[in-house]
Amino acid sequence: MVDQSSEPIEINLPKTSTIRTLVYIHDPQITGASMARNCGIERAKGEILVFVDDDEILERDYLFELIAVYCSFPDVQGVSGVVTNYAKPSLAFRLWDRITHVGKFHDDRQPLYWKARNKGFLPVPVSRFGGGTMSFRASALRDIRFDEHLAGTCFGEDVEFSARFSRLLMHGNARLQHNHSQHGRSVDHWLQLRIRADYYFAHRLNWCGPSFYWCTAMNWLTCATLSALTRSRQPMKWFAAGLSQARADLGKR
Repeated sequence: MVDQSSEPIEINLPKTSTIRTLVYIHDPQITGASMARNCGIERAKGEILVFVDDDEILERDYLFELIAVYCSFPDVQGVSGVVTNYAKPSLAFRLWDRITHVGKFHDDRQPLYWKARNKGFLPVPVSRFGGGTMSFRASALRDIRFDEHLAGTCFGEDVEFSARFSRLLMHGNARLQHNHSQHGRSVDHWLQLRIRADYYFAHRLNWCGPSFYWCTAMNWLTCATLSALTRSRQPMKWFAAGLSQARADLGKR
């Protein structure tokens, strides 16, 4: 357990707990989720590494369901659970996202999240994971680590990390709720965050190509249209800020 808070917490495991060894790391000097996860990777000793956040509630058999997939698929590198309390976006947003984000920029997790509220599903291949629902075989990690240049409020470090693996499955019977904490979260507009992430993924994961140029053009067109409709320069400022932030992220290395 990696704790970045200013004061350490007191942990009292019940006598009936199945946890035999808990490594507690308290270090306020750790900045951001990427560094915290890397710290956990270095200290973990198990065959399967599971990542969860402190604002999540796991269903009782969450870990059992993850491990069952590893046993059934010896070649799988990572297994993700599903978040059951994500609201399905509006039709307008879904259409915009599907038209804008094509090729490697298409996030195949989201439709699975929307279907998971009422029932589970058997493991299906996906191209990326969310940070609080992912797990990996320790043997598959080797020297792969999260990008620690994404300090503070990270956006997309989970995708950047998980997209490096070729055999990932999402299991709809490993379920949890993600109750978003506002502490430490970005206050930037969601469109600015998407533009930042798209540019970062393209250059960090070598996704530059027709899909990226299409995505960038559509992001620009969206911001330009919003600026015209609202008679405000703010949407175009989101576009410029997103690109600038992504370049800063890439330029830090």
